[in-house]
This record gives sequence, structure tokens and C-alpha cells, in this order.
Amino acid sequence: MTQHWQPRASRETLVKRASLLRLIRQHFAAHALEIDVPICQGGPNRDHGVDVSSLKGLDKWVITSPEHPLKRLVAAGYGAVWSLTPCVRIGESGRLHRPEFHMLEWYRPGLSLDELLAECLALLTKLLDRELVPEVLSWSEAMQRVLPTAPDQCSLADLRNVAPELPASCGRDDCLDYIFGALVQPLLGQQGCTVVNRWPATACAQANIAVDEQGATYAARFELFVQGVELANAYDECWNADEIRQRFDQDAAERSSDINRHDEAYLSSLEQNPGQVSGVAMGFDRILMLACGLSDVGDTMAFPWEIA
Repeated sequence: MTQHWQPRASRETLVKRASLLRLIRQHFAAHALEIDVPICQGGPNRDHGVDVSSLKGLDKWVITSPEHPLKRLVAAGYGAVWSLTPCVRIGESGRLHRPEFHMLEWYRPGLSLDELLAECLALLTKLLDRELVPEVLSWSEAMQRVLPTAPDQCSLADLRNVAPELPASCGRDDCLDYIFGALVQPLLGQQGCTVVNRWPATACAQANIAVDEQGATYAARFELFVQGVELANAYDECWNADEIRQRFDQDAAERSSDINRHDEAYLSSLEQNPGQVSGVAMGFDRILMLACGLSDVGDTMAFPWEIA
């Protein structure tokens, strides 16, 4: 019987982890600066559906992503930057989640979203040691793998028929989020990798809003999936301080009153516009999980949350 003090990950898994770290550093060595970011900041990250946590008695928020400090560096003229950082998202636990995890994140001034996708595929090919030929779908096309028609043509009743287990209190957006995560995502990247782009404008987070050929708006971002696991989430970064403040205000209004504070240092940095910037976050523990043929991210960690 395993003693309560013993690590969970095997030594072989941790050796593989170290080898992936070397590959990552080799990849970025010539063209991006490695950064150690602080674990706390002056206001919460504001990502849809992500719980945030403050330090009791201190005016600081634990990072759920190194986005804010890395983009402050870009705004200050440091060029391309990257970090592999411990992050905390309280309340997220399961086969693909732990409240504490490692995020690989980088930002590329002057790079388009398509160019960033090419870099993501090149890096993941090295880390997973397999060729990744991407299947590219819009969010609407991906949703139609389980919906009877395009999402914007589905009634709330149609959505409930696809996911009858949802409570009656769920609105349209909650239904769509659930259907993508529970029913669509497991189908993606089963033959290599799937890239889902052109997300709804309401799912823009901190991405720019673009207009398609029919004049409809969409979020200029993509997510990348391998074997049903989301590995990357990338944005054509919005660098408009007023626009991001409005989005933060809306997020604060939708949350409880104790998280209505913003990260003002970050918002101020957005006033220094560096031009075109693309950025991406990758779940490092998930990458290691797939590289080792494991089924739970906890098995990639020496001391996952539950035994730390």
C-alpha cells in the first residue's frame, strides 16, 4: 500500500518531464526571453468560467495564467517572452484538471495567429514525438458534429434535446458551453489534432473581434485538441485598454462583489500598444500526460494537489 508521503508520479515520468523542459528551452532559446513571473498580481485574471482566488488579508490575487505579467513585458518593449509557470484555479479537479498546474505561455509581437499556429504545431510535434496534421474547424462546424444544425439556428429546446441532463435553469450560453465541453471536445483530435477557430464573439476573452465574409463577428482565437484533450488556447491579442476594461467590468458584474477589483497595472500597460501580438497558453501537464500515455494529469505530478 502506498504511504501517504510518497510521490505519485513515477521516476520515469519525471525524467520524461525534464526532457520536455529541455526541448521547450531549446525551442525558445533563439527567439524568446524566458521569464519567471510572480505568483500574485493586483487583480484577478478574467477568463470565462475560471474561478479566481485572493490571498486572505493581502491585496493580491493568485494567477490563473501568467498572461498579465507577460503582456506587461511586451508592452514595455521586451519583445517575445515565454514562461512555464505554476498557476492556481481553485475548484478545477478531475482527470484533466488539478487546482495547481503548470502553464506554458508565450507572446509573439509581429506574429499573426496563423504563424503562431504553425509554431504551436512545430513545438507539439517535438514534445509529443508524433506528426500533427491539423484538421481545422470553425466553432460552428465543430458544434455541428452533435447539433442538428448550425448553433445560431438551434432553439433552446434543440440544445436541451442534445443534452437532456442539463438543469432547466441553464440558459442558451450555458447549454452551448456544456455541449462543447462534454459532447464535442471528446471527438476532437482523435486522428491527429483538431484546431477550432472562429469562436463566438461572446467568447472573445482578451482576443480581438474580427468580421467574416458574411459580415458576422467572431473572436480571433483558436484552441487546439489532441485525443480529445485541449492543449492550447491562442488569441490575436486585443491591445485596446478601454475595450479590455469594458470586458473586465462586464466580467466583474457577472461575478460576486468581492472580485470587482481589476489589475490596474496590467490595464495601464495596454496603453502602450506594441502593434500586432499573438499569444498562446498550453497546459504543460496535459502535454506530458499524452507524451507518457497516461490518462490523468495527476499522474504527471510528483505531488498533485490532493497529496501536496
